[in-house]
Amino acid sequence: AAGWGGYQAITGFKGEVVTINGAQCDGCGLCVMVCPLGSITMTPR
Repeated sequence: AAGWGGYQAITGFKGEVVTINGAQCDGCGLCVMVCPLGSITMTPR
């Protein structure tokens, strides 16, 4: 889910995997921001 206004999807949560434009990134805060913005999905680790 995108979360609140996309904030949750951008920052992510530790222990979750964030998929942005098909690229999977660990939900570990700012490091997720280096991924291109676009279609975002989040799934539990």
